[in-house]
Amino acid sequence: MPQTEKKKQRHEAILLTLDELGFATKEHLRMIHNLGGHKNAYRILKEITEEGYIQFKRLQENIYYLTKEGRELIGSSKEIKWNQNVDHVLMRNDLYVLLGCPDNWKNEPQVKLQFKKGLTYKEISFRPDARFYQDSIHHFVEIDNTQSMAENKKKLKQYIEFRDYFIDEFRSEPKIIFFTKSELRQKRLLEWRENLNIIVYLK
Repeated sequence: MPQTEKKKQRHEAILLTLDELGFATKEHLRMIHNLGGHKNAYRILKEITEEGYIQFKRLQENIYYLTKEGRELIGSSKEIKWNQNVDHVLMRNDLYVLLGCPDNWKNEPQVKLQFKKGLTYKEISFRPDARFYQDSIHHFVEIDNTQSMAENKKKLKQYIEFRDYFIDEFRSEPKIIFFTKSELRQKRLLEWRENLNIIVYLK
């Protein structure tokens, strides 16, 4: 394959990733696309920026996202605007990379589950921060960035309530993954888990 074509494909692959992630750091993109060392990753992202397909804003580091031209190149209809949710998105992407970039990871899916228990049905609808399926197990992801512990407790109660229905329907227990910033919050979440299959990662 000619070098120019290979370079074009790599650039478009990075654009597609940014379309999925919304916002990403150099380190996110370096790890996901095996871009080598930090200098090489920076060089590649600088090239795509100069082509006009991505832009960045500087926080503690450069945060990259697609331009209008970048979206048009890959045929995306999603418009990502800089907003107060950036930290939450970046934290979710930290976890995505930490977990090895699961193939079927979906951000903020609308989940609707209907379970039969005896002669009655129970319907549950919710929107986790992410969901993926791995090793025959459904994984639900919650990012604990700025939300209150009361909200976290409410989410845990929801998962506790449908756990048994879920096992009856899918013959496997769902795994709940929280990603939090403090050891105190990690400890409290684990104390509240009851019978849930839960893991709490610490950023």
